[in-house]
Amino acid sequence: MLSSVHQFSHVYVERDITESPMSRGVLQRLYDSGQNPRIIPVEHYKDVFNRPRQSFRIQKHQPALILAREREHFLYRGNERINSWKQSGLFYNALVRNCVYNCDYCFLQGMHGSAHSVMFLNNRDFIHAAERQLEKGPVYMSISYLSEILAFEPLYPYAREWLEFARGREDFALEIRTKSDYYQAIADLEPSANSFLVWSLSPEQVSREHERGTASFRNRLFAASRAAEDGWPLKLTFDPVLELENWQDLYGNMIEETFRRIPPEKVQEVSFGVFRMNQDFLKRIRTVRPESPVLYGDFRKTGELVSYAPDFIREVREFMTGRLRAYISPEKIFFVHG
Repeated sequence: MLSSVHQFSHVYVERDITESPMSRGVLQRLYDSGQNPRIIPVEHYKDVFNRPRQSFRIQKHQPALILAREREHFLYRGNERINSWKQSGLFYNALVRNCVYNCDYCFLQGMHGSAHSVMFLNNRDFIHAAERQLEKGPVYMSISYLSEILAFEPLYPYAREWLEFARGREDFALEIRTKSDYYQAIADLEPSANSFLVWSLSPEQVSREHERGTASFRNRLFAASRAAEDGWPLKLTFDPVLELENWQDLYGNMIEETFRRIPPEKVQEVSFGVFRMNQDFLKRIRTVRPESPVLYGDFRKTGELVSYAPDFIREVREFMTGRLRAYISPEKIFFVHG
């Protein structure tokens, strides 16, 4: 939900959509929520978003919103690093660029030089791209890989429109992943068998210290349990597992509490992974967060990927798999790396 954490100091609006119903609707909802940001017309969102010498860290304390129209990139093919369930036909899109949350380890800090959020308001063009791909074969679509979509639902109903599009399409599966507790934004919709709600869960200490702005572990768990009770297909992901001093206690207790509150039979699949990142992204993020200990672990480089030492990865894989098998059958547990 938009709260005081997600206030926007400025709203940049591309000139050719200034008077569009979508832009006017977003601005009205901002006003209705009590915000009164400065409105600034721009020719193209990249004039603001891609400016050189921006400070991601400073902007995070007073982020702006950019309302834009995507003109080129409506669909991306997923790779092994983001394929939590070993799905074929995996695709994702970027309805929103950047996230209102402020996680230490978020790769978006390395991908983008700006902390401002870009909302693309021509959602129908993204949906049409999915329709065209669907003509070629089955599609498993993630609409939340590059942002926290549910956090923007009060401004524009991205999730609602995609859930309605997915309903009844046998060769199309939709994934909405979240660290929020804003299930109420879509709770009135009838559950759909091919639309998966995925909660990303972290131990309370991790969410408090390294995932600023996100919902607490218990609030996420409560939202996920409500969705499961309502009949939504539910998946859970514990990713990334961080190499902290007491990591086994933290993640072991988290798994135990998760399945104490959510019946295991309500969970379709579970995935987990360790911290991993493109080396260039990590270098940039360290300049933004030089004080964050999770960015300075005992890392090894394999190709362009930076992650923990193989022995630790093996230890995490064995520990998490063993704990999860107490609740979930092995064929529903996935380790994600690459």
